[in-house]
Amino acid sequence: LYVEPQQRYIDLDTVPGDGNEFIHKSRLENSLLDFNRSCREDPVEPAEVPKISIARLCKAAFEFAYLANELKTKKEWLKITFPQTVIIPLYNEAETCVFCLGVPISKCMGIYDLAPLSDSDAHLPLLSIVLHLTHVEINKLLKYTLKWFRVIGMDKQIARWLFALIACIEKPLTNWQEKFLMEYFEDLKMRAQVCDGQEYIRVRTLMSLMDNYFVLKTTSEAGEYLNKIARLRS
Repeated sequence: LYVEPQQRYIDLDTVPGDGNEFIHKSRLENSLLDFNRSCREDPVEPAEVPKISIARLCKAAFEFAYLANELKTKKEWLKITFPQTVIIPLYNEAETCVFCLGVPISKCMGIYDLAPLSDSDAHLPLLSIVLHLTHVEINKLLKYTLKWFRVIGMDKQIARWLFALIACIEKPLTNWQEKFLMEYFEDLKMRAQVCDGQEYIRVRTLMSLMDNYFVLKTTSEAGEYLNKIARLRS
């Protein structure tokens, strides 16, 4: 069945204006129901990823999709409820690193040529911060997190910021955003092959969120990896 591309943002609370919008909303509802249903199952875990179950990844993806849609639906109300209290120094990359990851930081000092810094707590990606970022600022901060991740791995604080930022991305994606998220996904996939413990769980969870929520056109290698998991679930 051919359906015209959607002309406006559609979420679970949208009142369809015509048949095309009704179909788009129905597909969104069905995709979330599929996530929810599969989370109740106990699928066989592939041998390649023994440390986190597919059901857990699926549950995380479903909950993320719900959260992201809620943020967009209620964004203006939330911005009033959580007014901006602090501004990220986005146009100074090193200062942004310290702001997001904090000090003591062999972390930021390992990424940038920084002099020793006094202790400074990392800022959490609170609604009073991330909801007030423009699209340009979100993209810039996403690029920073990718750089940090490539140097120090998926640190817990990087994962927190990445989770919050991708929840704020409007859909449909721009060409730049889709290409960038595909690149990020590929880096996460490579990292998943060498990390372990809690970092491995963070990486796999973020892969699931990004691919399921944005339906990325991943490369053939990454696509085959996900298809293998899908076949084992079927």
